[in-house]
Amino acid sequence: MPLEIHIPNGMEITSERPTSVDVTVRGPIANSWFGQSVPTCIVNLAEATEGLHSITLGPQNVRIPGASGFEVIKINPPRISLTLEQTISKEVSVSAATTGEPAAGFEIYGKSCNPAAVIITGPRSHVEKISKITTEIISLNEQKQSMRVFKNLDMHDNLLRTIPVGPIEVNVEIGGRRRTVTIDRVQVEIDNADYIAVPSRVSVLVLVPIAYKQGPTAESLKATAELPGSELPETPAKVKLSVSFTKQLDPAIIIKDVVPSEVTVRKRGN
Repeated sequence: MPLEIHIPNGMEITSERPTSVDVTVRGPIANSWFGQSVPTCIVNLAEATEGLHSITLGPQNVRIPGASGFEVIKINPPRISLTLEQTISKEVSVSAATTGEPAAGFEIYGKSCNPAAVIITGPRSHVEKISKITTEIISLNEQKQSMRVFKNLDMHDNLLRTIPVGPIEVNVEIGGRRRTVTIDRVQVEIDNADYIAVPSRVSVLVLVPIAYKQGPTAESLKATAELPGSELPETPAKVKLSVSFTKQLDPAIIIKDVVPSEVTVRKRGN
């Protein structure tokens, strides 16, 4: 006999969920429920809270057409246990899982996923232990160029659902192997002429493809000490630097670091 379980909205069953029970009935052989509603065993947990619930099954749980004349004698199993948990959702980041290395002379410039995060929904204990999700593994063996593939999320919990549903777009940027070039004496600029930066010049570390004979120069870089717009410091203060290229270069050339990462700004004359 089908087992019908009613639970509160916003709850889920996390234990094994039985779908049927064996019911022994007694009544006239000639009686039948043909053309009437199908007999069903019903468990009503509509008002239940989170946790383990042990339910004893009896005649009161069985719905049989009244005109059938049947009497419930036995239900097997006589008792079932169900665990309820609240359904929750949260956003988690998605990262690309890769294996292998590009061909000799090449390296991975970066990996990105679209979307970069998904909403996972499911029982509280299952959702809370997830901090991030990876895609199915992507092989990079002997790759010499960038890749764009679609991969499913690597999820093995059938109680969890994701939004959006379906494969994730993964972009893996691959290019020629690079070396680190240090560019010294990059001028630090401040967007307020009343202030100066100490030191006034910094060193910038840039990744440049090995094939390039000459990398960027100090004139092709801009280091800016950005002052807070509302409350300008009256006394010397540490400010982080923002570094960028003054003109568009090969996308393979990227800024890796700046030394020092902060400068001291103070009013002129102080």
